[in-house]
Amino acid sequence: MSDIPYPHSVEVHRRVEDPDDEDAYGNAVVSSELVGEFPAWVQEKSARAKELWSRMGPEVSTHTVFMESRVFAPGDFLVTIPGGGQIGSEEHRILGARDPDGTGDHLEVDTVLVGSYAS
Repeated sequence: MSDIPYPHSVEVHRRVEDPDDEDAYGNAVVSSELVGEFPAWVQEKSARAKELWSRMGPEVSTHTVFMESRVFAPGDFLVTIPGGGQIGSEEHRILGARDPDGTGDHLEVDTVLVGSYAS
C-alpha cells in the first residue's frame, strides 16, 4: 500500500460495445460500466509541464492522477467524485500510466480533461 495521502475519489469506467445493438449508422452502441471507485489524488499539471508535454506530440496531458496500482483496459476513463476539494465531477481520458519507482505500490496516470459537470 502506498504512503501517498489520497484526498479524492475516482470512478474507473470501462467502455463496452454491444454488437447486438446498432445506432442509426450501423455502428455498435457503446456504453460504459463502472469498474469501481478508488481513492486518488487528482492534480492539474502546471502551465510549464503542459508546455513540455505539448512538445512530445499533439495530445497534451492536463492532469496526473495518483492512485494505487491497477490494470486499465483500452478505452477506460476516470470520473472524479465531488469532495476533497472537488466541487463537481470531471471526466478524464487516460493517456498512459506509469509505475514511477518500480515497486508497484502506486501509479501516476496521465489524463486529459474531457469535461466538467456541476454537482
